[in-house]
Amino acid sequence: MASQDASESALYDLARDQFLRIVCHELRSPLSVGLVWANLLREKRVAAGQVDQALAAIEQSFRDQKRLVDVLGDASRLSSGRIALHPSDCDLATVVGESLDLARGSAETKGVELASSLHASGRVSLDVDRFHQAMSQLLLNAVRHTPAGGTISVETRRFDLALQVAVRDTGVGIHPQLLAHLFDPLMLAVRAEFQQSAAPPAGLGLGLLIARRIIELHRGSLSATSDGVGRGATFTISLPRAKGERDEEPMHE
Repeated sequence: MASQDASESALYDLARDQFLRIVCHELRSPLSVGLVWANLLREKRVAAGQVDQALAAIEQSFRDQKRLVDVLGDASRLSSGRIALHPSDCDLATVVGESLDLARGSAETKGVELASSLHASGRVSLDVDRFHQAMSQLLLNAVRHTPAGGTISVETRRFDLALQVAVRDTGVGIHPQLLAHLFDPLMLAVRAEFQQSAAPPAGLGLGLLIARRIIELHRGSLSATSDGVGRGATFTISLPRAKGERDEEPMHE
């Protein structure tokens, strides 16, 4: 037992150190690009016709850094419950359809089919912008881990007390030992050992954590299942139905 605890502690320490290295790398990369172009401009080594390109590159580098800082800030505020939601009564299928439209371009660029079955619906209380953020994280995660020619399917399900959204992909799948740590960004460093994915870990690995916390703030849950490496994965959002929306039947889809 002590040996197992020591092993898990060592793995977590390794994951923490690697996560900090990833954060430094991700923040340093856009800064490096901006500094290169800024130095070229200062030394007047940029041709007149390339000035706009240089300024655009510098601007983009700051946008990339701001995005990373915003992700870190969101993760911190969401984890501590310091983000206030602004919910309204919504039709779930409509909101999910909007999220799909926002992600369709990324799927088409990758050559991944994005299919949907949104027939089951109902009323839920949602902060629409935050829900779109959570769905975006799930859909982009599915696109990243699904090879060209694969499929991502999104389905809504209706039960007596809850509505569900299932995001299923035909991608690289999830190793059983990874499922317990899937929403822990500090474990990003060891994910590649289990995933056997051609795609290296991207970004800060905070997307799934952010998605789960957003759903939990809506009094819902986000879970993941997979039949193993190479067999795809399914992420399921479950949300309480709005008051007065309860079915007469005990449960149905």
